[in-house]
Amino acid sequence: MLKDIYKNPVMLTDSYNPSHHRLKLNGDWEISHIYNRKAGMILYGLREIVNSILSIQIKKEHVEEAERYAKKMGMVFPTELFMRVVKECNGYAPISIETLPEGTWCPIGTPFAQIRNTIKGFGELVTWWEANFLHGYFPSNCATEAFHIRKYLERKKELYGFDDSFFGGSIATDSELIEAWKMLIGPARHGTFRCMKRMISIRLSTPHMQ
Repeated sequence: MLKDIYKNPVMLTDSYNPSHHRLKLNGDWEISHIYNRKAGMILYGLREIVNSILSIQIKKEHVEEAERYAKKMGMVFPTELFMRVVKECNGYAPISIETLPEGTWCPIGTPFAQIRNTIKGFGELVTWWEANFLHGYFPSNCATEAFHIRKYLERKKELYGFDDSFFGGSIATDSELIEAWKMLIGPARHGTFRCMKRMISIRLSTPHMQ
């Protein structure tokens, strides 16, 4: 079943969203921002997540399926709204998402994405996929942690006077790399050092880092 999860983009939402059309006074125009509340981070992976969802053409069958499951949950699905997407927009949600460039360092509290509808009357779609867009925090956190690890290793490289082979360059042998790591983190299994060598060989490209 998991392999089919992205086949119906209409159902990629939180269960509370189908109730919004009955709670909002006016859904003609809406705008939403996404920002990191806890700590600074490198923005990475959000654009791919957005494209993977919004590039799927919404069809009548998708809307009918979503409506059917909503009824099973005792909820009223905004069928009319999504049928308008199918008929008036050729199945593609009329929303615009502007983001900072991938690789940008985003300080805490910085809005890194802005979502808005481009056609009057489709404001409810602005937050329909918000929960899925928030999945961008995972690759962003991975990139951020990798950046911090790299900075840590650069400090250790300078402290102990290692050359560039410390980062897993081809000129370093396994035994040389292991000895260098032993000086930094103490004894460990040989297999662990091999994994670390592969890990630190990855070079991050962050052209917008400040």
